[in-house]
Amino acid sequence: KTGKKESESLLFCFDFDQTIVKGHFHHLLCEEKKRIESTGTIFDVCKYLDVLLDDPSVGFKNQTRLRDVIKRALDNGHFVAITSFTSYPEVFTPTLLRLGLSPQDVEKIPGYSGLPNSYAAGKNEHIDHAMEHFGLKNKNLVWLIDDDGRNCSKANSNGFNSIQVPERPEDRSLLYLDEIDRVISTRSSKK
Repeated sequence: KTGKKESESLLFCFDFDQTIVKGHFHHLLCEEKKRIESTGTIFDVCKYLDVLLDDPSVGFKNQTRLRDVIKRALDNGHFVAITSFTSYPEVFTPTLLRLGLSPQDVEKIPGYSGLPNSYAAGKNEHIDHAMEHFGLKNKNLVWLIDDDGRNCSKANSNGFNSIQVPERPEDRSLLYLDEIDRVISTRSSKK
C-alpha cells in the first residue's frame, strides 16, 4: 500500500525500447538470437543484454536523470509500469536494476509486454493491464511515456495522458523528463 488514495496516485507507463534505452532492444535481441542459434548455441538473453546496456549507442537514455524521476515517482506514492511491444520481458528487471533502482523499487514495477495482433490500439491494452494491477479506474491519472507519437496519440484518444520521448537523446534531451517531474510535483504530497 502506498498510503495514497486511488484518486491521488498517478500511473506512469514507460515504454522500454527507445525510451528507457536508446536502442530498439526487441529487434537487436531477435537478430542476435537468430545469429547465435544458427551456430547451434543456445541464446542467453541476459548475457547479451549486458552487451547492449554497455554500448553507449544503444544503452540507457539519460540514465541518471531517468532513474531519479522514476525513484521520485515511487517515493511520492505513484505507480510505475513498463509497457512495451517486445517478446523479451525478461530484460525489464535486470535493466531497471542496472539503471540504478533498488531491488525493492524494481519489485514495485510490473512489466506488460507482447506484440499485438494489430498496432491500431497502440499501448492501450498494456496500459489497461497496468491499471488493473494497481486498481486504478480513472484514465486521466495515467501517463504513457513513449517515443512513438502514434502510441501517444492513441493513448490520448483513449483518455490517457502522454509524454513523447525524443528519438535521439540530444533532441530536446531532458524536456520530457522535466515534464514528468512537473506532473509528479503537481500531484505529490512530498515536495
